[in-house]
Amino acid sequence: MKGTPPLVELQLLLKRARDVGIGLIGMKTVRYLSSLASLGRGDATAFDKLYDQKLLTSPLNPFQRAYAFALDHGLDVVNADMQNFKHLEENIVAAATS
Repeated sequence: MKGTPPLVELQLLLKRARDVGIGLIGMKTVRYLSSLASLGRGDATAFDKLYDQKLLTSPLNPFQRAYAFALDHGLDVVNADMQNFKHLEENIVAAATS
């Protein structure tokens, strides 16, 4: 969202929240990547500019990369925006390998 700091710039705030026992949940983490029919933008490369080369060249698909990035940058869990069982399987892989 315009005017919102990138996740990497929020690290100190996220750490402070965690230090006082607040769990951090990312809601609708990849909705932006989803198709227009799912109220997304339909652009699987939308977040690529945020990722380092290791994540970009990983075998993860665009949705998994977004989950892995969020989990690696201060969120404890993500609310995986899934519409079918295949999405559930992909989300488990992303969480387990992030």
